[in-house]
Amino acid sequence: MSAESKPQRVVHSKIARQVFHYCESIGISDREQMELLTGQVIQRLEQIYRPLPGMDSALPESRLTASAIQGTVKQILAEGSQ
Repeated sequence: MSAESKPQRVVHSKIARQVFHYCESIGISDREQMELLTGQVIQRLEQIYRPLPGMDSALPESRLTASAIQGTVKQILAEGSQ
């Protein structure tokens, strides 16, 4: 395992925990839907916080607050319901 992959995995795990927690709090219990949503949230956040060249695996964990992750989930859910 490279030194870069572990921090990325930790950040992705943090995002997944927050997405699952938020989904459960709003009544979404379908695991497949939560996993799909988690992937979309990670992808969206990686686009928003695009790292500098050479720092490809670095999402700024300090900026990934629960409210930022929940806001991204809300955006994706709103886009899906249109």
